[in-house]
Amino acid sequence: MKFPKSLYLLLFVTFIFSGTVVSAYNKVHLAKLKTSGSCVKCDLTGADLRNAKLANANLSGSNLRGVIMILADLQGANLSGANLTEANLSTANLTGSVSVSANYRSANLTGVNFQKANLQKSSFLNVLMMNSNLKKANMREANLFGANLSGSNLEGVDLSLAKLCKTKIPSKGWRSYFVSYKTMNTNCKK
Repeated sequence: MKFPKSLYLLLFVTFIFSGTVVSAYNKVHLAKLKTSGSCVKCDLTGADLRNAKLANANLSGSNLRGVIMILADLQGANLSGANLTEANLSTANLTGSVSVSANYRSANLTGVNFQKANLQKSSFLNVLMMNSNLKKANMREANLFGANLSGSNLEGVDLSLAKLCKTKIPSKGWRSYFVSYKTMNTNCKK
């Protein structure tokens, strides 16, 4: 079967401009994180931190764009103001973590445990957060525009003033899970 040249060109351009994160972390910052367990305002762009033991770590204000933290232990960690755009935290444990005003845009948060986490004012624009545990999480004023929360546990989650535009949520009785479900859906611009 012969494909038109325009298809090959389209695939090439899509690949080049797909937003793939290049691993460009600061090696000094990564060493600091590994030795001290914390690194405030560090550049860890694209670092591979699979299975990392970072309970109670302070990563506030850090650039974690495209970081791989699959199965990482981040219980009680401080990620406030961190940039986690396009990060992969699938099945990570963020129980009791603090991520106030963090940016999780387009991140993979499938199966993440956010139980009792403070995610207030964070951006979850277009994230995959399927089958995650958000029990008693604080998501006040969070931006969940285009997020997919299918199959997630939303028991006791506070979504007061959260933006739920084009958000996929569990299909049965979802409103009964929320502490508050007064949301800002009148203005659905990103």
